[in-house]
Amino acid sequence: MQDLELLSKVFEILKSEKVFDSSSEDIIFPFKDPDSLKSILNLELSNGSPKLNSSTQEDVLRKIVRYSIKTAHPNYHNEMYAGPDWLGLAASWATDALNACQFTYEAAPVFSLVESFTLEYFLKLCGFDGGEGVFSPGGSMTNMYAIAMARHKLVPGIKRHGMYGQQKLIVFTSEDSHYSVTKSVNWLGLGEENVLKIKTDDTSRIDTVELEAAVVASIAEGSKPLVVSVTAGTTVFGAFDDLNRVADICQQHGIWLHVDASWGGAAIFSERHKPLLAGLERADSVSLCPQKMLGAPLQCAMFLMKHSGLLVGCNASCAEYLFQIDKYYDISYDTGDMSVQCSRKIDSFKLWFMLKARGSNWFGASVDNAMSCAAYFHAAIATNIFFKPVRSEYQFTNVCFWFIPKRLQLSSPAEETKEWWAEVYKVTLALKEKMVKKGSLMVSYSSYPQKNLGNFFRLVVKCVPEPTIARMDFVISEMIALGYDM
Repeated sequence: MQDLELLSKVFEILKSEKVFDSSSEDIIFPFKDPDSLKSILNLELSNGSPKLNSSTQEDVLRKIVRYSIKTAHPNYHNEMYAGPDWLGLAASWATDALNACQFTYEAAPVFSLVESFTLEYFLKLCGFDGGEGVFSPGGSMTNMYAIAMARHKLVPGIKRHGMYGQQKLIVFTSEDSHYSVTKSVNWLGLGEENVLKIKTDDTSRIDTVELEAAVVASIAEGSKPLVVSVTAGTTVFGAFDDLNRVADICQQHGIWLHVDASWGGAAIFSERHKPLLAGLERADSVSLCPQKMLGAPLQCAMFLMKHSGLLVGCNASCAEYLFQIDKYYDISYDTGDMSVQCSRKIDSFKLWFMLKARGSNWFGASVDNAMSCAAYFHAAIATNIFFKPVRSEYQFTNVCFWFIPKRLQLSSPAEETKEWWAEVYKVTLALKEKMVKKGSLMVSYSSYPQKNLGNFFRLVVKCVPEPTIARMDFVISEMIALGYDM
């Protein structure tokens, strides 16, 4: 009973610390430097340490929550995820309490079926009828799945014999793609020098002319194109590559086309913004991460492809103690050999429950609202002398900008010298620190060396918690209040 009492107290702690309050005017979290936080939390572990009594356990939990970032706070715009959808969180609590593991139907009968139905739904949504997929711990892993599947389809003998003596395999991606593409080729033994990063245009979309030229050149050099990994919603600017044009190139040269839609894939629910994903059905595979814009609790990501049988063909090791073929039920629901993992969390149920409870129209309306709020914010800063947008147009909900304090405001762009820009870049860092230490606002920043752009802010608008025009106005007013005299 004491353990159950602690679980009840945890819920009360979460409520009292306003973890669930998406309208809170309190701070996002009280920033402390690492050494101070170590002292407050007493994190050291050692043999013979005194055990915690029930009162001390509660105190430890409260401190952990208090000094953690409240991602559901309405002014948290720092990452491509925020507070969890509450229906998804309820489902997550249920699966955590059951502590189920997704590898055989026997181990998780209900959730094996849930995953099957959820994957089938999203395969159809992407135009991959008859394909297959798997839930995976994040977009990085799903991008690795794509390269592994492409390699197995092209050179299946590598599974048994390894890469020794193989023709050089080339992965093509854009210079704005997620860094996990480079990490994946390292883990898969392909070599980072065999990732060709194609330049992007002024909107951060892959230059398809350069892509085709690079493909032709690699073939002429005796290499074998393996996969083209493009992006639907880049990390910094939210750009969508031209999927149809890239699909033409891949079709002509027989190359696997993967679409990393970890961020922008949410647009598939919106009738208004779905055209951003035009051509997705022509891809071989796609990464989707409902844990990002749609607010499914971390972790919740899918690798989907139009081909069937490759997941087992590439990943299966047929462990006799788990995947017996003479079981008393339909073993097609034993999905453990389709995954590179054995133990897998029940990620599908969170998303299934959100969809079942609300319906897909809610997702579409949420995407439309996020897009509208981002458009409003971009229009508002474009006419405000304290802000300078990095770009005049955006495709998604990423809005990038510089903050211009009073002392750096100019009468003409002609006055923007190298020294002036150096000061603007410094302001980005200084204002970021000021916002975080006050705790009132969190907006991320980035540089963009591909186009020689120094530090700027990147605001990303998500569906959960629900963004509003008032919150967009708060970002503007708070940044001006904090940065006016910088």
